[in-house]
Amino acid sequence: PLIESTDGRGQFLKPKETKDQELPYTLQKTQSPLLRFKFLFNAGSSNDYESKEGVAALTASMITDGSSSSMSTEEISRALLPMAGSFESQVDKEMTVFTGVVHKEQIGKFLEIVLPQLVSPGFKEPDFERLKNQQENRLLQDLRANNEEELAKEELQNNIFTGTAYGHTILGTLSGIEKITIEDIKTFALKHYSLKNLHLGFAGDFSKEIITEINIQLNKLPLGKKIQQPKVTGRKIKGLEVQIIEKD
Repeated sequence: PLIESTDGRGQFLKPKETKDQELPYTLQKTQSPLLRFKFLFNAGSSNDYESKEGVAALTASMITDGSSSSMSTEEISRALLPMAGSFESQVDKEMTVFTGVVHKEQIGKFLEIVLPQLVSPGFKEPDFERLKNQQENRLLQDLRANNEEELAKEELQNNIFTGTAYGHTILGTLSGIEKITIEDIKTFALKHYSLKNLHLGFAGDFSKEIITEINIQLNKLPLGKKIQQPKVTGRKIKGLEVQIIEKD
């Protein structure tokens, strides 16, 4: 069973070995009518497929910015607009976080729309091509051409971790993104977005009923296996080393 401590924070429990389990969570109970939940999966860009760097970021985008099995991308956008709700993703080296925010009066309708995006995604070809092009543009234009400070930090990190799972930016590489197929997206989601890799967090005036409903829906995800992150060691620099990045 779930255990909730007196300070309103749920204690993490070891998941059971079978599906249809009560999932452990952390709750920051407040009186705020703005409800926020986070689904954290222990998988990120360090789990990108070899020569297909960027698959973790593209898979997350396909969840939050794509269709579900029951609604198109346009239908989802139209439905979320009047309730001022958002469902977004953030990918890091070893984790992917999906964040939902909405007023508590809209939480029921909101969950009916966004939870199927995660547990029953549409993975439509038009969404795939659109988001793939967007990711390439973010890498080529937003990062390389328009953001010199962030580009320098990314290249420094790539230099230090070259040859490891950390040796590329989270967005991937142009050659890697180009090689990604929609089947890669489906495989990555099935393997990594599983109950064994999931941590739940809630903040706001959440009721037990809402948390239970989210729990029921998330149990539609595969049980999966806990992902073991690769061991990463940075390259040790001797003396003074200078790297010059040439731009057009």
